[in-house]
Amino acid sequence: MEVLNEDVNDGNQGTQWMPWAIFLIREKTWDGKTSLDDSEAKYFGGFSQKEVKPEKNSPLLKLGMESVPPIITSAILLDVRKHVFNGEAMKAGQ
Repeated sequence: MEVLNEDVNDGNQGTQWMPWAIFLIREKTWDGKTSLDDSEAKYFGGFSQKEVKPEKNSPLLKLGMESVPPIITSAILLDVRKHVFNGEAMKAGQ
């Protein structure tokens, strides 16, 4: 594993899954000058800001990764080129 610097050894090399709670819709466009008010925000499934994350420092109450079902399963990988076509590439349409 590559070390990014003397303090960081990033083992986070796999696919990233993000919770649905990071995606929200706001009816009004934020002007960038005032403080951001997400009290009217709507999340996946129609949840409100109060239902998902009522306070800035609160954990996600809905739509967090703990609600995602397991995705690990078994699989079979077949090397068709090696075993069916004597190592030759398949032709178009095969």
